[in-house]
Amino acid sequence: MNDICNFIPAEESRHNIEFFHFVYETDFEKICKPTRRSNYYAYLIFKGTPTLQIEGIQHELSPGSLFFTRPFQPFKVTTAAPFSILYISFNGQGAEELLTHVGVVNDNCVFHYSKELTSFWMNAVRRVNEKNATLLTESVLLYTLSFINCDNRTTTATSDRFNEALDYINTNYADVGMSVVRVADMFFYNEKYFSALFIKRTAMKFTEYVNRLRVQHAIKLIKSNRTAISNIALESGFNDPAYFSKVFKRIITLTPQEYIKQNSTRIS
Repeated sequence: MNDICNFIPAEESRHNIEFFHFVYETDFEKICKPTRRSNYYAYLIFKGTPTLQIEGIQHELSPGSLFFTRPFQPFKVTTAAPFSILYISFNGQGAEELLTHVGVVNDNCVFHYSKELTSFWMNAVRRVNEKNATLLTESVLLYTLSFINCDNRTTTATSDRFNEALDYINTNYADVGMSVVRVADMFFYNEKYFSALFIKRTAMKFTEYVNRLRVQHAIKLIKSNRTAISNIALESGFNDPAYFSKVFKRIITLTPQEYIKQNSTRIS
């Protein structure tokens, strides 16, 4: 499919917003070029799994991922493979008020909807012409923002669900079958979304969080005079003693053997 690009005549909407572009973009280099743009933008990933760097946070994107940028806000998109994206550019006195109203702020500007919106956007951009450009583009933006508005109304429920997932991890970290895929599936999350949410809520990747819990458990076992490394590793959730030793040293700065010896010296 070739690029679809529609330049929209400057016409103020009912919300005091002007729309400038509704674009389906496949130019890999143009998308990935670091930039600051003078308008507001709503971007929707159509194909591929790029990475977005914005406000000092890295986001893993996939088809259906939606993100917003404000005028002159720096951001960077990177990827190892080609991808395509749809976007709407807009501005005007009502733009900031509209985004803020639905909860799109600098530290909350990335959302994940699987593929719920991609077919809607693509069907709309194919239908844009000179007569319906502003009305259709405004409708797409407002419909998209309605998703976010509904999500923000259920923030408490989402937060509770994440806390339930975290409680499960804190209780079952020693299970060698513990994985981000398993937990995401158990609590009805998309895996990539759950991974990104986990980092946002805990400031750690899932694996790092679980490994720290496991190492803390291993330390308790050592302090109770357990000395068999393979058994300590397995009871802490590691099925590979060598990997356990590597993780233990990275977190504690001592190998398990060195820590056991140190603990034994303190006891004697």
